[in-house]
Amino acid sequence: MHVSHLRVLWRRVRTLAVRSTAATGCSGGCALLLVTIGILATLTEVVSPNFLLWTGHPVAGLNLGGTVNYRYRGIEYTFEAHDRPQNAPAERVTVYLDPNNPVLGVEDKLSTRIGDAAFALTPFAAAGISLAVGWIRRRRARKRAAAERDRDGYGFNPRVLRGHR
Repeated sequence: MHVSHLRVLWRRVRTLAVRSTAATGCSGGCALLLVTIGILATLTEVVSPNFLLWTGHPVAGLNLGGTVNYRYRGIEYTFEAHDRPQNAPAERVTVYLDPNNPVLGVEDKLSTRIGDAAFALTPFAAAGISLAVGWIRRRRARKRAAAERDRDGYGFNPRVLRGHR
Protein backbone atom coordinates (compact mmCIF):
# COMPACT_ATOMS: atom_id res chain seq x y z
CA MET A 1 0.00 0.00 0.00
CA HIS A 2 1.11 3.47 -0.75
CA VAL A 3 1.40 6.03 2.06
CA SER A 4 -1.46 8.12 0.63
CA HIS A 5 -3.75 5.06 0.74
CA LEU A 6 -2.86 4.55 4.39
CA ARG A 7 -3.67 8.19 5.14
CA VAL A 8 -7.08 7.87 3.48
CA LEU A 9 -7.74 4.64 5.36
CA TRP A 10 -6.69 6.26 8.65
CA ARG A 11 -9.03 9.23 8.00
CA ARG A 12 -11.94 6.88 7.34
CA VAL A 13 -11.25 4.87 10.49
CA ARG A 14 -10.92 8.05 12.55
CA THR A 15 -14.17 9.48 11.10
CA LEU A 16 -15.98 6.22 11.83
CA ALA A 17 -14.63 6.24 15.39
CA VAL A 18 -15.70 9.84 16.00
CA ARG A 19 -19.18 9.28 14.56
CA SER A 20 -19.75 6.09 16.53
CA THR A 21 -18.62 7.65 19.80
CA ALA A 22 -20.67 10.82 19.21
CA ALA A 23 -23.89 8.79 19.23
CA THR A 24 -23.15 6.94 22.48
CA GLY A 25 -20.82 9.33 24.27
CA CYS A 26 -18.22 7.96 26.63
CA SER A 27 -19.62 4.44 26.35
CA GLY A 28 -18.86 4.40 22.63
CA GLY A 29 -15.29 5.51 23.25
CA CYS A 30 -14.85 2.82 25.90
CA ALA A 31 -16.32 0.23 23.52
CA LEU A 32 -13.95 1.29 20.76
CA LEU A 33 -11.00 0.99 23.14
CA LEU A 34 -12.19 -2.43 24.32
CA VAL A 35 -12.60 -3.68 20.74
CA THR A 36 -9.05 -2.54 20.00
CA ILE A 37 -7.81 -4.41 23.08
CA GLY A 38 -9.83 -7.44 21.96
CA ILE A 39 -8.25 -7.40 18.52
CA LEU A 40 -4.78 -7.20 20.08
CA ALA A 41 -5.64 -10.05 22.48
CA THR A 42 -6.89 -12.18 19.58
CA LEU A 43 -3.72 -11.50 17.61
CA THR A 44 -1.68 -12.44 20.69
CA GLU A 45 -3.55 -15.75 20.90
CA VAL A 46 -3.03 -16.44 17.19
CA VAL A 47 0.75 -16.17 17.49
CA SER A 48 0.99 -18.08 20.79
CA PRO A 49 1.88 -21.80 20.90
CA ASN A 50 -1.51 -22.52 22.48
CA PHE A 51 -3.16 -21.70 19.14
CA LEU A 52 -2.26 -25.27 18.17
CA LEU A 53 -5.07 -26.37 20.51
CA TRP A 54 -7.50 -24.90 17.98
CA THR A 55 -5.72 -25.62 14.70
CA GLY A 56 -3.25 -28.44 15.38
CA HIS A 57 -3.28 -32.13 14.58
CA PRO A 58 -4.25 -34.32 17.60
CA VAL A 59 -2.09 -37.30 18.56
CA ALA A 60 -2.10 -39.60 21.59
CA GLY A 61 0.51 -38.97 24.26
CA LEU A 62 1.53 -40.08 27.72
CA ASN A 63 2.28 -37.73 30.64
CA LEU A 64 4.90 -39.35 32.86
CA GLY A 65 5.53 -37.15 35.89
CA GLY A 66 5.49 -33.88 33.98
CA THR A 67 7.20 -35.18 30.84
CA VAL A 68 4.84 -35.68 27.90
CA ASN A 69 5.87 -38.31 25.34
CA TYR A 70 4.13 -38.61 21.99
CA ARG A 71 4.81 -40.23 18.64
CA TYR A 72 4.15 -38.74 15.21
CA ARG A 73 4.96 -40.59 11.96
CA GLY A 74 7.16 -43.09 13.80
CA ILE A 75 9.35 -40.50 15.55
CA GLU A 76 9.05 -39.99 19.31
CA TYR A 77 8.97 -36.48 20.76
CA THR A 78 8.90 -35.17 24.34
CA PHE A 79 8.32 -31.91 26.14
CA GLU A 80 8.07 -30.81 29.75
CA ALA A 81 4.55 -30.10 31.04
CA HIS A 82 5.53 -28.98 34.59
CA ASP A 83 2.01 -29.55 35.86
CA ARG A 84 2.48 -32.86 37.65
CA PRO A 85 4.87 -34.08 40.33
CA GLN A 86 7.75 -36.39 39.36
CA ASN A 87 6.24 -39.40 41.11
CA ALA A 88 2.73 -39.04 39.59
CA PRO A 89 1.34 -42.07 37.75
CA ALA A 90 1.27 -42.10 33.97
CA GLU A 91 -1.74 -40.44 32.34
CA ARG A 92 -2.95 -40.62 28.75
CA VAL A 93 -3.24 -37.16 27.16
CA THR A 94 -3.97 -35.64 23.78
CA VAL A 95 -1.21 -33.57 22.24
CA TYR A 96 -1.86 -31.07 19.47
CA LEU A 97 0.98 -30.36 17.08
CA ASP A 98 1.79 -28.65 13.82
CA PRO A 99 2.32 -31.39 11.19
CA ASN A 100 5.04 -29.25 9.58
CA ASN A 101 6.89 -28.92 12.90
CA PRO A 102 5.92 -31.80 15.21
CA VAL A 103 8.49 -30.82 17.83
CA LEU A 104 6.14 -28.06 19.00
CA GLY A 105 3.45 -30.04 20.79
CA VAL A 106 0.86 -28.65 23.22
CA GLU A 107 -0.98 -30.78 25.76
CA ASP A 108 -4.75 -30.49 25.53
CA LYS A 109 -6.15 -29.01 28.74
CA LEU A 110 -9.62 -27.66 29.28
CA SER A 111 -8.33 -24.92 31.58
CA THR A 112 -5.94 -23.68 28.90
CA ARG A 113 -8.69 -23.60 26.28
CA ILE A 114 -11.06 -21.73 28.61
CA GLY A 115 -8.35 -19.27 29.62
CA ASP A 116 -7.35 -18.56 26.03
CA ALA A 117 -10.95 -18.10 24.91
CA ALA A 118 -11.72 -15.83 27.86
CA PHE A 119 -8.57 -13.78 27.22
CA ALA A 120 -9.59 -13.17 23.61
CA LEU A 121 -13.37 -12.77 24.01
CA THR A 122 -13.75 -10.83 27.27
CA PRO A 123 -12.86 -7.42 25.75
CA PHE A 124 -15.46 -7.92 23.00
CA ALA A 125 -18.14 -8.85 25.55
CA ALA A 126 -17.22 -5.82 27.66
CA ALA A 127 -17.45 -3.60 24.56
CA GLY A 128 -20.93 -4.93 23.86
CA ILE A 129 -21.99 -4.23 27.43
CA SER A 130 -20.51 -0.74 27.22
CA LEU A 131 -22.44 0.00 24.01
CA ALA A 132 -25.65 -1.35 25.54
CA VAL A 133 -25.20 0.89 28.57
CA GLY A 134 -24.56 3.89 26.29
CA TRP A 135 -27.65 3.22 24.19
CA ILE A 136 -29.82 2.75 27.28
CA ARG A 137 -28.54 6.00 28.82
CA ARG A 138 -29.09 7.84 25.54
CA ARG A 139 -32.63 6.50 25.24
CA ARG A 140 -33.46 7.49 28.82
CA ALA A 141 -32.05 10.97 28.26
CA ARG A 142 -34.16 11.42 25.13
CA LYS A 143 -37.29 10.24 26.96
CA ARG A 144 -36.53 12.60 29.82
CA ALA A 145 -36.03 15.52 27.42
CA ALA A 146 -39.29 14.69 25.60
CA ALA A 147 -41.17 14.56 28.91
CA GLU A 148 -39.76 17.96 29.89
CA ARG A 149 -40.79 19.44 26.52
CA ASP A 150 -44.30 18.07 26.93
CA ARG A 151 -44.51 19.36 30.47
CA ASP A 152 -42.96 22.80 29.93
CA GLY A 153 -44.18 23.37 26.40
CA TYR A 154 -42.05 23.68 23.31
CA GLY A 155 -41.62 27.20 22.01
CA PHE A 156 -44.49 29.65 21.52
CA ASN A 157 -48.14 28.78 21.80
CA PRO A 158 -49.49 28.05 18.27
CA ARG A 159 -52.70 30.05 18.95
CA VAL A 160 -50.65 33.13 19.69
CA LEU A 161 -48.55 32.69 16.52
CA ARG A 162 -51.64 32.38 14.25
CA GLY A 163 -52.71 35.91 15.09
CA HIS A 164 -49.30 37.43 14.22
CA ARG A 165 -48.81 36.00 10.73
